[in-house]
Amino acid sequence: MAAAAATGIWAMRDDFGLGRNMEIMVNMMRELSTQYVDVVSADDLMQDGAMGMVRNLDPYTEYMSEQAMSDFEFQATGKYGGIGATIRMKRDSSGVVIAQPYKGSPSDLAGIKVGDKILAIDGQSMQGKDVSVISSHLKGEPESDVEVVIERNIDSSVDTLRLTRKRISIPSVNYAGIIRDGVGYISH
Repeated sequence: MAAAAATGIWAMRDDFGLGRNMEIMVNMMRELSTQYVDVVSADDLMQDGAMGMVRNLDPYTEYMSEQAMSDFEFQATGKYGGIGATIRMKRDSSGVVIAQPYKGSPSDLAGIKVGDKILAIDGQSMQGKDVSVISSHLKGEPESDVEVVIERNIDSSVDTLRLTRKRISIPSVNYAGIIRDGVGYISH
């Protein structure tokens, strides 16, 4: 009975300390938001605070933002939610085009072809945007919809397409096959 009471008192002290520290953090954010000489982003302050919390724990614990986690998952697994196409900047820097729609992907099934130019995504113009910005707009949760306005490479016609993002897995080997008895070919 005494142990249970001691544990309860310890938990209350721990909760009090946590609550007090959270109040300090909120007050600091409020003061910085209203009194600091420059405009500061609450989101940036929270990101910095989260990184500070894990900085001195051990070399393996790290804070990752939602975007960083998405990028990490893609790098680690080659999987993401998207339309299934590689994009690149045109040589003349006049916009971002489809470099390769992956076979069987939402972009392929919608009829998007190599060279089709991306004009807008979800009602936002992509004129003057770089590849990373456009890529982040195309990615999203699997099974979510995205509206893409493209200019066809063949005839410059403009099409608005509604695509459903799918879980995309980029194969580490592009092609593997047998050329003849005892001779194989692997393209990476």
